[in-house]
Amino acid sequence: MKDNNLEKVIYEAGEFFVFVLKKDNRLDWTLQRCRMKKFLSLLLLFLCPSITFSFTVKLSRASKYHEGIDLSLYYVSEKLDGIRAYWNGRKLYSRQGNPFAAPDWFVADFPQMPLDGELWVKRNGFELVASIVLDDTPHSGWQAVRYMVFDAPVASGGFDDRMSVLKGYFQLSRSPYIELIPQWTVESRAELFRNLERVVSAGGEGLMLRHKSLPYATQRKDALLKLKLSSRSSAIVLAHNQGRGRFAGMLGSLTVTGNLGREFRIGSGFTRADRISPPPVGSTILFRHSGFYQSGKPRSPVFLEVLE
Repeated sequence: MKDNNLEKVIYEAGEFFVFVLKKDNRLDWTLQRCRMKKFLSLLLLFLCPSITFSFTVKLSRASKYHEGIDLSLYYVSEKLDGIRAYWNGRKLYSRQGNPFAAPDWFVADFPQMPLDGELWVKRNGFELVASIVLDDTPHSGWQAVRYMVFDAPVASGGFDDRMSVLKGYFQLSRSPYIELIPQWTVESRAELFRNLERVVSAGGEGLMLRHKSLPYATQRKDALLKLKLSSRSSAIVLAHNQGRGRFAGMLGSLTVTGNLGREFRIGSGFTRADRISPPPVGSTILFRHSGFYQSGKPRSPVFLEVLE
């Protein structure tokens, strides 16, 4: 049987299984459907190793850190300024589901289990890693890249349990291109912010907090938190860039120039009204950012308001 035919049969069988469970009306069907599709994807990869295909995985998204959380429930790690990447057991994909052109030797000793992490080179090295991994052709520049793993999306249980699975793999790992991001705990808010200051002063972007007992696929906003220092700067609007998708026909981003004379784009922080009637070319705007890259461009710029 051809690979594509077998893929179709397996998925249709999975859909039928979900249908039967639904008729039985005893389970959480949305959760069971998600688990079944993950299982079938892994089964398909095992039965048909020659297949290369993309499937939708809802990667976790971080909420902003806020006061009042119980820090004893969280692990803390450095927030890396790399490019998010999902390993499905055979290929690396971006958050949008686009495959990275990683060389075969780069992923040769990666595990068969799915992983969530970032492609990273060094602190303050986002522009460098982007120039390497966003190329459509595999090349030797990937030798400088590391796949920094922070979770195992398909593993069951809370983050504690998933970390145990990951540690078991990394004890046996032979690949020089994949690493597990260190996790630690803090006992107080003061200790947390001392860690933040230490990381940022060394060129890091910030901190991530992961709830110890919550599953990977959860809608709770406190499962994954990000903490960054932010600054404010002004810039002059040079041009409007048209949006795509849900922003089609509206503003997608602004091209601006900052105080250091560097041109860059700002694409987030806008309300719908802002996108329909954007800040005029030549106007001065205020934006938030989390420091600067070595090139002088601001990191993670977010529009705030038009200055009078």
